[in-house]
Amino acid sequence: MNDYKRCVLSKLCKISKRIGIVCGIMGVMAGVGFAQDPTLTIVEVSYQDQYSSYLNLKWGEEDELITPPHWTLAGEDDPIYIPVDHSIPMTLKFELSFPWDSSSTPVYFRGVGNNGLIIETSGNLLLNETEKIVYGYTYDVAGVMSGMAIDEVEMYFDWEYKIYDGPWLYAGSTFTTCFLLLDYPKEPWGSTPVYVEVLRYATAGMEGATNKSFAMEQLVPALYSFLKYHPGKHYTYPGMVDSFYIREFISDCNYEYQEGPQEGNDCRDFACFYNTLCRAVGIDEAKIMSFSRITFPDDPIITRPVKLAGWIEGARTCFLYHEADYLFQNSTYYAADSSLLLDGNDNDNDGWTSPGILVDLKTYNYYFEHIMHDIPQVLNLENCTLNEGER
Repeated sequence: MNDYKRCVLSKLCKISKRIGIVCGIMGVMAGVGFAQDPTLTIVEVSYQDQYSSYLNLKWGEEDELITPPHWTLAGEDDPIYIPVDHSIPMTLKFELSFPWDSSSTPVYFRGVGNNGLIIETSGNLLLNETEKIVYGYTYDVAGVMSGMAIDEVEMYFDWEYKIYDGPWLYAGSTFTTCFLLLDYPKEPWGSTPVYVEVLRYATAGMEGATNKSFAMEQLVPALYSFLKYHPGKHYTYPGMVDSFYIREFISDCNYEYQEGPQEGNDCRDFACFYNTLCRAVGIDEAKIMSFSRITFPDDPIITRPVKLAGWIEGARTCFLYHEADYLFQNSTYYAADSSLLLDGNDNDNDGWTSPGILVDLKTYNYYFEHIMHDIPQVLNLENCTLNEGER
């Protein structure tokens, strides 16, 4: 064999050895595969931190208390409430596609929601762990979703995670109905968990309000349009405000949140429902008053022309006593009467106006436009009490 042939054969032999080695390595790699990290998926969200629950909420008609988790991938989807000036606490559960098979490793999470609402948190993946629970608060307050106003919003978050210094990966999206309030609900809500239905009526009637007086003023015409006045038919008895049958009242409203009980409501129902709606969104200054003749119960109140809620025509009428709501603010009493419209000072049965939030009651313009005779005696009744039974 000449030198040239010997050289060629030697090179071919070396090449064939290299190919054999590479093929062997590739065969081994194909057999065992590359190590991969598990994927993480958001499976539960509870709107509370690890120390306490911030919610006291239930479906009123069904008497079903809402408990965490509030959202689950399996189909749980309950509403929540939060004051507009509070950040949102969350407990998050992520599920791994297979157990973590390494030592403790940092993992980071972030959620981006409505109007740039952001939450970031982190934890460590531990050996054989199949789920990760972490806690956190949104950077911004909940009010960024509504311009710091009362509202009902569909709150969403798109969730991402990254393991150690890896890339950010999608972990799922969550959607939750959120009632944005001026403050946490006040008594009588608290000893009685606030109803989802009540928050729905309250946020619809006061939507867009950023302070208490505006919210109360806005609610007056909303309830005037929602309820129908009917003397002698009511959900508040036997006294003035001692027992408002809230569950039966809610059950008798229609399911589209457009119309109140068909049998009608008297002034006590208007006053109590208004009071409970205001206090559900955190307005503890909302209270109830009752006024009557000084000679009560012998003589009734005789009104100037008024147009009662749900009535086509206005007319003079009489009450043994009348209830309305009021706001006490800056040492001043302001009336809030949602059960009727007043005719102003001309008494021509025309030009109806809502009492709304008026000037200081001490100037008597509310009484003067309302009644024909002497200034009545006034009782401040504070707030109604709730009865979840049946009449």
